[in-house]
Amino acid sequence: MKFNGKILIGTGILIVALVVLLSGCVEQQQSMEACKELKQEDRIECITDVAKSDKNASICDEIEDVHNRDFCITEVAQKTGETALCDKTSSIYEANGKWDCVRWVAYMNRNVALCEEIPTASRWRDQCFKDAVGIWPHDYTLCNKVIDMTERDWCLSYAGRLRSDISLCEQVNDSDLRNLCAAVVTKNPSLCEDLAYLSKENCILKSA
Repeated sequence: MKFNGKILIGTGILIVALVVLLSGCVEQQQSMEACKELKQEDRIECITDVAKSDKNASICDEIEDVHNRDFCITEVAQKTGETALCDKTSSIYEANGKWDCVRWVAYMNRNVALCEEIPTASRWRDQCFKDAVGIWPHDYTLCNKVIDMTERDWCLSYAGRLRSDISLCEQVNDSDLRNLCAAVVTKNPSLCEDLAYLSKENCILKSA
């Protein structure tokens, strides 16, 4: 009787794959059992860590508290880069919770294009573009995508400080944010004295 070498090799590979899969399932089960033995706060953190490690948002369903379950799902979404997982968040604890999840996925995966998926009515859209400026300070035009004028001023002030670009500071309408930006860029702490609501002490430290 002749044996087909290709069939034997293929069968061997299949067996190895099944062993790896089964060992992974056993390991996951053991990890979850260990999590259940912990106190509530530690148990939630443990389950979240297992979900992130396995890149499996369904594990987050083991968490009863809505806020912590949504946090777990968001953590997995960040790890996988899959914004579709954000649809699983309940959004009960906070309006637009889904879009906060998308914002974090965009930030952690350095994907500013995801910010465009967030509706203009959600405050997380502005926050997403502001976060993006921190990643790509050279692209300060991202601030132009921020709709709320106060948030846009913050974005331009932040970009100006990151780039040491006084011309960006001059585009800021809010006097406190404009003076903070100018003080840091020009290394002139005296400008901090004109601040009305921002911390003068913090401004002086940043501009020293």
